[in-house]
Amino acid sequence: MIKLSENNLYSTGKIITFDDGSQELDRGDFSIVGTQNDFYLTPGENQRLDKIAWEQYSDLVPNAAKRWYVIALANDIENPLDEIEFIGIQIVIPNILDFKLRN
Repeated sequence: MIKLSENNLYSTGKIITFDDGSQELDRGDFSIVGTQNDFYLTPGENQRLDKIAWEQYSDLVPNAAKRWYVIALANDIENPLDEIEFIGIQIVIPNILDFKLRN
């Protein structure tokens, strides 16, 4: 069972659990403003968004793994809990230093 942490953007979101045990995050409406410093990556198997965020942002910001939501928003990943949705598909990795939210 996944629980939402109080220290991230989706702390006010809701996790919906279906009869089959799968879960989905209802996170509300946000979007990312793109910049010319963004780049692309094609995730492989077992590359969760938190792991990708840590790999890409750990030299730039504290608690880099907690910035997974930046990648989810930039790529309109509907359910960040479902790795199948983005594995093998080229995704944009926003430049965390230029990161801006549009609500």
